[in-house]
Amino acid sequence: AMRPSARAAVPSALRDTAVDIALVSRPLRPDEARGLRVARYAVTEVVLAANAGIGAERLTRTELVEVLRGERRRWRDGSALSFIAREAGDSSHRALAEAVPGFAEAERNALRERRFRVVYSDDDLRDALVETPGGLGVTDRGGVAMHRRVLAQVPLLPRAPITKDLAFVYAPDARPEVHAFVAFALSEAGRGVVREGRTRGEQRGQQGHRG
Repeated sequence: AMRPSARAAVPSALRDTAVDIALVSRPLRPDEARGLRVARYAVTEVVLAANAGIGAERLTRTELVEVLRGERRRWRDGSALSFIAREAGDSSHRALAEAVPGFAEAERNALRERRFRVVYSDDDLRDALVETPGGLGVTDRGGVAMHRRVLAQVPLLPRAPITKDLAFVYAPDARPEVHAFVAFALSEAGRGVVREGRTRGEQRGQQGHRG
């Protein structure tokens, strides 16, 4: 898993040509973006994901904040609810913090008090949710769709899409192959590849769920 310190080093690595291109899901700070090009190529929805063993559950935005505050520890059916946190600054959590009143403060306090287990990647979150009955976390829609056999999406009420941008970051003097790749990714043909990949991933997730 990539720790926060490693993520912070990505802009420097790009400027030093240690890497050619990076994928980011949060806005870069001005000092991070200095001397780099940022090309947004997709928007993804931020969602709540849970262990597939939960029933037909849902959470209101107020209830989600209560979970982070440690005030709500059970699902509606009475079973235990275990929140799996991400590191401070995670892009999905940032999107929720901007859309859900009270989320940012509750999350800061929870991390400071070490109230929940913290994981550092989407893959680690998936694994933690799978092994935690009643587990709940924050990820993006694609992450749930591709793992419907083991994950369930929990509706956040009132229903209103909360999104984050996905972008490529690269140096202006990057190799020609990098510029060609970005140009293709931003073209209609490239966006079609992204849509097709997302559809196939969701289909695989549905087939695994039925199996």
